[in-house]
Amino acid sequence: MLSLLSSRSRTGRGRAARAARCRLALEPLESRLVPYALSGYTWANPNVSVSFMPDGTLISSGYPSDLFAVYNAAYPQATWQYEVAKALQAWADVSNLNFHFVADDGSPQGTAGLAQGDSRFGDIRIGGFNMGSGILGMGWNPSATATTGGDVALATASAFPIGSIPDLSSVMMHEVGHAIGFNHSLVDPAVMEGGLWGTYAGPYADDVAGVQAMYGARRPDAYDAVASNNSLAAATALTLAYGGVTLSGDITTLADVDYYKVVAPAGTDGTFTVSVDARNLSLFNPRVSVFDSSGTLLATASASSYGGVATVTLSGLVAGRTYYLMASGASTDVFGMGAYKLTAQFGGLPAAPAIGPDAFEPNNTAGTAANLGKLSSTTQTGLTFHTSTDVDYYSVVAAIKGSLAV
Repeated sequence: MLSLLSSRSRTGRGRAARAARCRLALEPLESRLVPYALSGYTWANPNVSVSFMPDGTLISSGYPSDLFAVYNAAYPQATWQYEVAKALQAWADVSNLNFHFVADDGSPQGTAGLAQGDSRFGDIRIGGFNMGSGILGMGWNPSATATTGGDVALATASAFPIGSIPDLSSVMMHEVGHAIGFNHSLVDPAVMEGGLWGTYAGPYADDVAGVQAMYGARRPDAYDAVASNNSLAAATALTLAYGGVTLSGDITTLADVDYYKVVAPAGTDGTFTVSVDARNLSLFNPRVSVFDSSGTLLATASASSYGGVATVTLSGLVAGRTYYLMASGASTDVFGMGAYKLTAQFGGLPAAPAIGPDAFEPNNTAGTAANLGKLSSTTQTGLTFHTSTDVDYYSVVAAIKGSLAV
């Protein structure tokens, strides 16, 4: 819970002078603040989904959310939701977390279901209700069992200002801190202090140390981990199948760019489509660029917003020639880094064989999970993801006590 505080009390560290005496005495230790405070609860999967509760969604078993009514009356919806996204991304930029938005069906907060990955709403659900004076919001720590874990509620007596105390993005940054596993810190300055002292450009050193203790620092993707591919000369060579390739990457810092190279295959009609896609992965604002073998830019495009996709389509490319692809951030703000999926496809070639649904479909939600029965171990084969959005849920009953490895 965050409250608004307008002044600080500080304790001086100096000691009153005293006459020197030659006698045994106890020397008091210098006061030290304990660093970041962690709840002990974190997200099992650092790719965390987020949703906005529709107005009327019951919070804490009795308070209907009115977040949209209050904030849409004060700002364009895209404006205030940008401030919320900025607060989320501030934590992702300094850790191995990624956030992405999903739809919310308005189920009451705390509805029974999966603590993470429930198809009805985000892992973190954001709503609001009038909490009275002095309280700005509240955030729940992650949970291994309850869907309430990670939720955030803002006080909605009135819409928070943007850029001045109590700044909307700063309040959200604090509450998201609870939603990813923080308790209140005693360190000053810190986003996770118990009171709001000002506006926050981003997490402070204590906050960064805490989030990295929970999730680690932002890690380079598998290609950069082998050898940096931040230039044309260091581009990662990609192998095509049926004229195309799909891979997962990450822009790890605002200075990071990722280069890849492909050779146009025989039989292509000369068309080529490339996309850098952050949808359902992160709040990254991506840009895609394509160069010829001499480094001349052939095409570039940027996503229209954070968490979007950037796509270019070219024609007239020549079989046997090398082309370079670059994934980069489309902005230099917090959204200029994050996880992405790159897809490249030459036209005019036979399509890859279709992948059909497996025997357990449809099992795309917790409610339709395939029941594997009571067992101590099992091996299943022939399973598929037959579409780009397919997910598979399974349920089991443990036949013996102990740990579970999947």
